[in-house]
Amino acid sequence: MNGKENVLIKMPTELKQSLKQEAQSNYLSLTAYIIQLLKNRKASWRNEMIDKLVLVKSVNFGLTQCDIYKQNDEILFTREQIGRALEYLNHSDAIKDIHSRHKARLDKFSRVVQIALPLGGKQQVYLYTYKGLYEICRWSRQPKADVFIDWAWDVIEAIRKGELTIQICRGIRKDLMDVIQESGLNEQMHGWAFKTVTDFTYKLAFGKNAKQLREEMGLSIRENIRPVLPEEDRKAIAKLEDAVKTLLAIGYSYEEVKSTLIQKVIDIKKFIA
Repeated sequence: MNGKENVLIKMPTELKQSLKQEAQSNYLSLTAYIIQLLKNRKASWRNEMIDKLVLVKSVNFGLTQCDIYKQNDEILFTREQIGRALEYLNHSDAIKDIHSRHKARLDKFSRVVQIALPLGGKQQVYLYTYKGLYEICRWSRQPKADVFIDWAWDVIEAIRKGELTIQICRGIRKDLMDVIQESGLNEQMHGWAFKTVTDFTYKLAFGKNAKQLREEMGLSIRENIRPVLPEEDRKAIAKLEDAVKTLLAIGYSYEEVKSTLIQKVIDIKKFIA
């Protein structure tokens, strides 16, 4: 009995059918992400970053998800999410009004950046340092202003102390790790399966493995590559990993997964040539 049969035999018929349908869906939806990714290769993806703006963490303040950014060792918060957390009706406009009334002060603690959009193009985003966030909360009359500024300080301290780690597409990667373990691939590769799969997806997307990408980006061996990538590239990599996960789960061998996805990229290259 081969490895594929070992995986499939553990699954109820309904689950196998569901996974096969998911694999087909993922395989088709992967096309749009890879097309965008291959088109983006014509320009250096490093130039997509503005002084390495990095999404460090997404943390909830009550029911509001706040994306915490880092640039040149400063922690930054977006205007939109500050307004949402403070429960203004018109989130961004309310903070814009506060900024206009205290422009001389807040100009020093804010910056405007261009963030890449998943479907192409860029969006202008206002970011504030903690001092800027403090000033906004000081002038805000919203009931949650004091609570929000305390929360933001706790988050910044936790990030600086390493208590909050960078978390990008963590759910998909955890599922991939689980499937790699359950399929027996990790045992076959003597504990190196996850690294091997990660390097495969990077090479498929960028033509370089993780070590080569870190060297090109000037990152240390302990620094995470994902946050430095533009958002559309992170989503493309997540789609690739999701495809690998699903194909392994329905019984493909690793070599079959590789040949399937490599052929997919070859076909798309011909299409967009």
